[in-house]
Amino acid sequence: MMSKIGITILFSILLKGVFAQPENDFTIGIHSIAEVNPEFPGGEKALFEFLGENTKFPAIAKDAGIQGIVYVQFVIMEDGSINPDMVEILRGVHPALDQEAIRVIKLMPNWVPGYQRGQAVRVYYKLPFRFYLK
Repeated sequence: MMSKIGITILFSILLKGVFAQPENDFTIGIHSIAEVNPEFPGGEKALFEFLGENTKFPAIAKDAGIQGIVYVQFVIMEDGSINPDMVEILRGVHPALDQEAIRVIKLMPNWVPGYQRGQAVRVYYKLPFRFYLK
């Protein structure tokens, strides 16, 4: 997808379970994989469109020629909302790119939640943001 500033940003979805999750009181009860995984409203195509329309290549990174893949993890709650306190960078590239990925995740509308045994559950979701200059 081409943004208005001529930067192509590619997105792809990582397989679940690529990064191990340490368990603590806050993370207990969050699934890495659910029987029915969460889905962005409108599906994968709508997710890519949302990301393409809302992601801006930070000028500081662009001017410095910094590019790469930012791996973001977030939690989709039982109601489909994204918990803003549980958006984290698993592997960053540059603070400006990392913060842009977090900003876009926090802009997302509610998802269709994940389900386990017929009940809506909290699910980790991992998404790589590929920032590269053309």
